[in-house]
Amino acid sequence: MSVAFKDLIDALVVLKAYADDDLVSPLHCEHDVLTVMVQADRVPDPIRYSLAVMGFEPDENGYFSSYRFGSA
Repeated sequence: MSVAFKDLIDALVVLKAYADDDLVSPLHCEHDVLTVMVQADRVPDPIRYSLAVMGFEPDENGYFSSYRFGSA
């Protein structure tokens, strides 16, 4: 498995733990940015650091976004 694919799956598994139970559309991709609709303020700093290493950081809307997985 590629490192990128592993990082994407690992990040989604981590973020799933902080998602709303009634979340219908957990992902959004637009303009080369993949966004996971999980509120960044719910995620502890050590976990945020791990997510940053995997390519996801809090964005201006308070969710986690990545340019690494947006589009090729």
